[in-house]
Amino acid sequence: ACLVLRRYLWNMQLCEALYPALNLLEVTSRNRLHTALSRHAGRDDWYAVIVLEPREAAAIQDAIALLVRQGKPVTAGGVVAELSFGFWCSLFDVRYEHGQRLWPWLANAVFPFAPRHERQRKNLSRHINRIRKLRNRVFHYEPLWHWHDLADQHALAVNLLKWLNPDMADVLAAVDRFAPLHSQGEVPRHYLWWQSHED
Repeated sequence: ACLVLRRYLWNMQLCEALYPALNLLEVTSRNRLHTALSRHAGRDDWYAVIVLEPREAAAIQDAIALLVRQGKPVTAGGVVAELSFGFWCSLFDVRYEHGQRLWPWLANAVFPFAPRHERQRKNLSRHINRIRKLRNRVFHYEPLWHWHDLADQHALAVNLLKWLNPDMADVLAAVDRFAPLHSQGEVPRHYLWWQSHED
């Protein structure tokens, strides 16, 4: 029971330590995509003129409907704020490469600081969706303490943020404590005060 609790607490600490990287990556990528799509469309409500696949188009309509129900103004900023990270990740799908609807032009606009060999939809899609899966595990309180590649996934999130906006990567560096926490291992036994008293 003690081991299970220690791992549970360590998992909680790891999730907490991953939050800054995931938060900044999600917000920065969303803002970068929104800005690039707005410029391409020549208007902030780019989703009104760029043809989206049914699933993404439905997500836009759901966001608009939510704003209406809440009595809020239907602005581009309001719609964008209601869209999930999954929505933005779906724009990296191969579906949006057909007819060059979003790709390859979107890569340079959104990830201007990425190495050239990484600035391809296929690679970016693989990376961003890997982080999306990690984000979903963290936000749903699922165990990830046993992931052998957790440090690599954190490093990938940091790199993606650098490719999006180096300044935001600097902001992350000021608060990011994942590496030292992960390297120290699970919560030491003596942290469990009642266990110490029983010994």
